[in-house]
Order: sequence, then structure tokens, then C-alpha cells
Amino acid sequence: MAPNESQIIEQVKQGNTEAFRIIVDRYRDAVYGLTLSMVANREEAEELAQDAFFKIFKSIKGFRSESKFSTWLYRITYNTCISHLRKSKHKLVEVQEYHGVQDFNSGYNNLIIEDNNNTIKTILAKLKPDDRVIIQLFYLEENSIKEIAEITGFSNANVKVKLHRSKQKLKSMMKENGFNLEQVFV
Repeated sequence: MAPNESQIIEQVKQGNTEAFRIIVDRYRDAVYGLTLSMVANREEAEELAQDAFFKIFKSIKGFRSESKFSTWLYRITYNTCISHLRKSKHKLVEVQEYHGVQDFNSGYNNLIIEDNNNTIKTILAKLKPDDRVIIQLFYLEENSIKEIAEITGFSNANVKVKLHRSKQKLKSMMKENGFNLEQVFV
């Protein structure tokens, strides 16, 4: 029987690097996705994801299980990105790739899907960075309002307002581009 997450965390707290490898494997895509949504390029996102995992490993003994581990991990990742951006004064530009409903039956459909994904990425890039992260955490990562508030440091009410306003902006921009928001973020 495979160890559960709390057992793995306890093993990591004891210094077990193989147990930490399990955590990295489990959360690699989510951490990378969050960093990619906040910085200008893939290489920078990969570097920040590595930095975040290093910080997670160094500070895991401080994890007290008061919140979900994933929320704690996202918070460290988010703070790593914010710290980096403050130091480098970069603008948050690139958006995580959106992988929509895919139909691989024909090359034509693939071209349409690629064009739609590029359009969605362009639309998302027009949002403010915090709004883009909230959209990603809520719709793509399926975090709750409370979890997003813990990750970003915003109040629950502020997250709700930002989510609502971002959704309205997305609806407007997507309608202009022939999309329906409910088709993209269900």
C-alpha cells in the first residue's frame, strides 16, 4: 500500500529525499503552471519552480497541517514568484498554455484548436497578473475561494470580487473573439 500524503510529508520532515521526490512528481505540473502564469518565459518559470521546490524542501518542517498541503505549497510558489518579480521588476506577461477540448480527428481540427488556444492565451495575457493567477487557481487548478485567499494573501471577499471582475472581463473579451466563457471554463 502506497503511503498517503501526510506520511510522505512526515518522511520528508525526517530528511527522506526519496519521499520529497514523490512530492515533486505529484506537484511538478501545478507548480510549473503557477510560475508560468506569472513570468515572461518558460525558462524563467522552470527556474522559479525549482526555487520554489527548494524552498518547500527547506521549510517543510514548518508545515503544520492547518491548511491543505497543496495550499501551503502554492503559497510558497506564489511568494517565490512575487519576490522574484519585485527584484527584477518584470512585468507578468506570458500565460500558462490553455489546453481546451481537443479533437485529434483531423489536421484541420488541430489547426483550429491551436488557433483557439493561442487566442485564449492572448486574451488571458490582457488580464492583470493577480487576476490571471486567480482565474488559473480557480478554474484550472480547481482551488476554493478560501484556498486562493490563503495562497495569494488576499481576503476571501477580495478574491471573490477579483474573480467576478476577471470573469466579466474574460466574457467580454472572449465574446469579441467568438468564444463563450462557459465553453472554456466550465
